[in-house]
Amino acid sequence: MGKFAVFRVFFTALSAAGSISVPGLKVGDTMIWCLETPPAGTGSVGWVDPQSAFEAIISVNDQLQQLNSFGEGVTTLNAIFLRGI
Repeated sequence: MGKFAVFRVFFTALSAAGSISVPGLKVGDTMIWCLETPPAGTGSVGWVDPQSAFEAIISVNDQLQQLNSFGEGVTTLNAIFLRGI
């Protein structure tokens, strides 16, 4: 069995689909978990389906492809990735 790593990143979602700069991501990394943290006072923390909101496997170093809109306002996301699987 090969080596793999589990790591966590924080990034800001876009108001529409597009590329998000996430330094440190590498081609082949896989997002397995994602949690939305809305701005204070605007709602509760919510789970995000990583397979419908983002590309399943990173295709460009240091970038994450967001597939849909998170609406207006700044949304911070907390995600866990696997590398080397």
